[in-house]
Amino acid sequence: MIKILRSNAGFTLTEMAMVIMIMGVVGSILMTSLSARMSQTSHTVTKQRMAAIKEAMISFLRVKGRLPCPDTVVTAPTGQAADTCSSSTTGATSSGIVPWQTLGLPREGVLDGWGNFFTYHVTAKTSAGSSNWTAPGTLNDASIGDLIVLQRKSDGTGTEQVTEVVLVLVSHGPNGKGAGTVKGTQNAPPTDHPHELENTNLDGTYVQRDFSDNTDLVTNPNGPFDDIVEYMTVADLIGPLIGEGSVKSSAAQLEEIRNLLKGYILQSFSGSSCTFPGAWTALGNFDYTTAVVTVSMTAETDIITVDSTSTPLNPDIRMTKQQAIGLFTSAGKTLPACLDHGYGVIADLFATIKHTLVAYMVNHFSSDSCAFPETLGELGLPTADPWGGNLEYIPVTVNVADPESTTIFTVKSTVTPTVNHTLSMTKAEANGLLIAAGMTPAGCLMFHGP
Repeated sequence: MIKILRSNAGFTLTEMAMVIMIMGVVGSILMTSLSARMSQTSHTVTKQRMAAIKEAMISFLRVKGRLPCPDTVVTAPTGQAADTCSSSTTGATSSGIVPWQTLGLPREGVLDGWGNFFTYHVTAKTSAGSSNWTAPGTLNDASIGDLIVLQRKSDGTGTEQVTEVVLVLVSHGPNGKGAGTVKGTQNAPPTDHPHELENTNLDGTYVQRDFSDNTDLVTNPNGPFDDIVEYMTVADLIGPLIGEGSVKSSAAQLEEIRNLLKGYILQSFSGSSCTFPGAWTALGNFDYTTAVVTVSMTAETDIITVDSTSTPLNPDIRMTKQQAIGLFTSAGKTLPACLDHGYGVIADLFATIKHTLVAYMVNHFSSDSCAFPETLGELGLPTADPWGGNLEYIPVTVNVADPESTTIFTVKSTVTPTVNHTLSMTKAEANGLLIAAGMTPAGCLMFHGP
């Protein structure tokens, strides 16, 4: 008979310890792997949602011609953008929660992978050197952002920075320090993480940096960092809209405005005083200043300036009187009186005066010493210019001994100290005119000097 021996002995304590140790190692590995996978998933979700918010911003800009203000009611966020907002170094109302309702996004779309709201900061300054991207108007590729993003390595070093950023999105990472929460609270800002603190202090400067869990402030003086920062520049926002044709580039707007000014000047300028429309709807949102164009205006004077205060053009459009004259010359058109510095207006008057004085010489000059009448009125000629000023008339007694270069009369109309019109004739010119007409000049017009 065969007996089967059964052992009632269990695991020894050593064996049990080894099993527990192995299970612990395996569990630790599994937990680490699971934690890493969860962290990666949260990071991926965060990046995807940030990308979707960027696309929503472009769509909003396309339809509204501006960007939304943030939802600034952190204690009871509704997802609705504030009506107005402005940038400042303290208490900026242009920073808050992404307004998901205004952008047409679900609330989950503006939460990062760790369940906190993204921080949204937008350029909303109205001062020089910036643009208010939340106000209706004409934004283009010459508009300006006033935010700055410092790009740093994981140890906090580096000097790269992106300036003139229009908007910034911040996920405050796994630690969530400084983030708005779904509970209607805001987490305390970091106290020992200098670079993370930069992303919560609302001063318009943000840090984009690789992840670091190094808490040693000696080797890592800028502290650990788990924020995820994304931003959009003017090119990021306006570039796609220019590409699709829904927004005009500043260069295209410049060309349109120049053509508008050229067309108006060539078609509408006439007479001795020319003006631009007082309310020029064709210029839309552009600010402009004009001057009444007159004969007395110098050639270098600006007759119109289209300003970029509210709508950036980079540079402003300016047109001088001389440039307007050039338009008529290039087009082969006769200058209106307001542009020709008075030569067109006074030309006929000077021609009449010259003809009368030459006729006087023919009829009255006969000796070796000849004189013109002392005033134009004695000849039946006007004594005032076309602009109401007195004509300055300077006659000279002509003698046979006078050099041929002697000026025998001068008529001058002084519009301004720098703009004047003069008619004059020398003894030689008078002599030549009479000889060309088949006449014999009087003795006074001949030259018999030594």
